[in-house]
Amino acid sequence: MAGIYGIFADSFDKDFPYYKRMFSSGFENVTDKQVTVGDRGVIGRSSLNRFPDDRFFHKDSGDLFLNEGVLLNYDRKDLPDAFFRDYRSKGDTFFRDLAGSYCGLIASGNGRKLILYNDFLSTRPVYYYHDPGANIFMFSSELKFFTPVFRQMGIPFEPNVLAWQELSVNGYLIGNHTLITGVEKLPRNSLLVWDDAGGDLTVKSQGADLDSGHVYDSKEKLYDDISSRLLWNIRASREKDLSYGYEHFQVLSGGLDSRLNVALAHHLGYDPGQTLTFTQSGTTEESCARAFGRYLGLNHKVEHLDGGNYLKSDLFASGLANDGLVMIHGAAQQYYNIRKSMRGEYGMLHSGQIGGAVFGSFTRWRKQLYEMVRKQAFFRDDSVFDRYFTNHPRINNYASIPKKGYSLYALEERMVNATFNGDIVCSHFTDSYSPFCDRELINMMYSQPVELLKDQKIYFDFLKARFPFILSIPIDRSFFKPTSYYRYAIGRDLMKVWRKLNRKEDMNPYQSWFRENPGLRKWLDEQYREYRALYGDVAWLQDLVRFDKSSVLGYLQPLTLFLAYDTHFGERRMFTEQTEKKRME
Repeated sequence: MAGIYGIFADSFDKDFPYYKRMFSSGFENVTDKQVTVGDRGVIGRSSLNRFPDDRFFHKDSGDLFLNEGVLLNYDRKDLPDAFFRDYRSKGDTFFRDLAGSYCGLIASGNGRKLILYNDFLSTRPVYYYHDPGANIFMFSSELKFFTPVFRQMGIPFEPNVLAWQELSVNGYLIGNHTLITGVEKLPRNSLLVWDDAGGDLTVKSQGADLDSGHVYDSKEKLYDDISSRLLWNIRASREKDLSYGYEHFQVLSGGLDSRLNVALAHHLGYDPGQTLTFTQSGTTEESCARAFGRYLGLNHKVEHLDGGNYLKSDLFASGLANDGLVMIHGAAQQYYNIRKSMRGEYGMLHSGQIGGAVFGSFTRWRKQLYEMVRKQAFFRDDSVFDRYFTNHPRINNYASIPKKGYSLYALEERMVNATFNGDIVCSHFTDSYSPFCDRELINMMYSQPVELLKDQKIYFDFLKARFPFILSIPIDRSFFKPTSYYRYAIGRDLMKVWRKLNRKEDMNPYQSWFRENPGLRKWLDEQYREYRALYGDVAWLQDLVRFDKSSVLGYLQPLTLFLAYDTHFGERRMFTEQTEKKRME
């Protein structure tokens, strides 16, 4: 993703433009900048030319401040001075008051001490490497930054096999390790403090984390606070757009979460701007989104994904955009459509990300967590899953948490390491934000009794009590208007039966495209054969590959692994190809 980086070592080429190691470098709307810090370091960024006052790279009273992303709790006119002032007055507690989608650093003492920070859900990842024996520290928003720099500096590196196993079966990584041994991801809601003088590195929580809220005696008071947080976030994100003169741009799916974001912005009096749905034609996703667009009188556009040909143009690019850390097709449709639709006059990409998770869609305490994770695995082979995940330490840790284990796993692992894939791949074009990513809202909901959250009952009850017009049009998972949880649940179950009987897939019917589009099948087969010719002799990698020529997933799983290997350990064939493509465009 577009972002920040830094290298501190006794001996390396400080004049080399390390932003060229970032995938974002070279995009038309990206600015590259690098500065030397002290006698041992460089710090730089490859950053969007958007929301420039929020994206400050500024020295103040001897301290270097670099923020990447959008800060909703500050007015544009107050940045960056208010940020400097508040940090110095509050110290580390300052970071828990930030809101938005961001990461950044503060360097003091001419680079002798660094603080790296991220937002509550790590929507903008930061990766780091520390070798105290060699007195080396480096960090970057992109994982693909590290291995070419390691090669330049003569630092040995090797694959982290457990992480590769997770990717091959689960479709995403679990925890904060990466595909490269020794390179870690900064945990969500964290501060990393590095002291060059002593070589010490500490990672600590920013505080105010899950379960820090309180249980409400009254549903009405709970509804008040839910409404307050949602409206604050929607208002703050729209006002941020307007302060820069941007128009609003909103993804509108057929589901409830993005609908809520659009509807409450409309309720607050904001012009919704452009709304976009991308889906297979003729799906309930399309019909429900169109119906709600008509209901609110939106300027609504639908982009069809029919045939899946967009995969041929943007499958590998979207995989590279997220460092190959999620199954390769996971955000290709979003990368393709946002890249095509996002124009300079638009502000943030407003979405409904993780709304269901926040309001209880993963609250399922009567089922074993291990079985739930297995059920959601990308590659469904029980024997392989058991081989890699039996006694997995992080899964076992979540399994030991009474009732809330799976909902916490879903938020901290599946949402953070997989769902935000779409936001991350789009970070090369725009900033994304969802009102459901709010720290206070998440802490509030995850502190409530599970009985209130199960099956999102609280969600429907809240909307029915406060914003019933949002429930006036059917959503894509149910035949009925979801005016109550029970109507939604009955409609959802009927929809599942109908889809099964009619062989109807969702907005991305990959297997249907594979079956009906010979050009797509041929292209996937060509890509597989080219990569296998390159890396077929890497024994440990081949052990993870599950090729099946009769299934689209039988191609996508190997291509995911091959692209990730090529990017981090191989010839960087696709990185070079996509970089050249950007220059040609």
